[in-house]
Amino acid sequence: MKYLAPFILSVLMIFPVSVSAATLTQNQINAIISVLMAFGVDQATINAVSLALAPVAPETSIAPLYQPPQPVLDTQAPVINLNKLANYFKTNKFFSNGIYGTAGIQESNYISDTGSGVATVQWFVDGVSVAPAHDWNYGNGKFALDVTKYSNGEHTLRVTAVDKAGNSSSASITITVKNPN
Repeated sequence: MKYLAPFILSVLMIFPVSVSAATLTQNQINAIISVLMAFGVDQATINAVSLALAPVAPETSIAPLYQPPQPVLDTQAPVINLNKLANYFKTNKFFSNGIYGTAGIQESNYISDTGSGVATVQWFVDGVSVAPAHDWNYGNGKFALDVTKYSNGEHTLRVTAVDKAGNSSSASITITVKNPN
C-alpha cells in the first residue's frame, strides 16, 4: 500500500491531468492529503503533494498546506476545591451539625481538569481508602460517602484525582461525623 501513492504520482506525471491547483478547493486538497496519509505515505511525499497542489500567489513563499497536528502536553494536575464541599457540609441543613448516614458528593462540583480531563478519583477517610480509584464517569460523577462506619467526631476526608496525562493532585478537609446513637 505504501507504494500506491508514488505509483499514482508517477502516473499523473506521465499522463498530465488538466486540473490546476487553482481549481481545487482547500477541502479537496485536504481530502487528497488524507487519502495519502491513510495509505501510509511518508511525510516528505505528503509535503511534496501539498506543495504541488497549493495555489501560489506571486512573490509568496511556498509552504506545505498540511501540517500534522502537534501534540499538546498536559503538565497541569487536576484542580480540587474541597473548601466548597466543607462549606456545603457546614451550611446544608441536614449536615450543619455533622455528617450522618450517607452523603452524596457530586465530584464535578469540586474537581476539574482543563487539560486532558480527569481520569480517576479516589476518596479516603483518615488515610484509608473508602473505595478503589474509580473512573471519573462512574456513577455520573457522584460519590456516596457512607459515614456510618466511622465514630462520631472529626475525621479527615481526602480525595486524589488523576488526569488522563497522569498528573495527580490531592486535597483534604476535616469533617465532623455525627451519627445518631
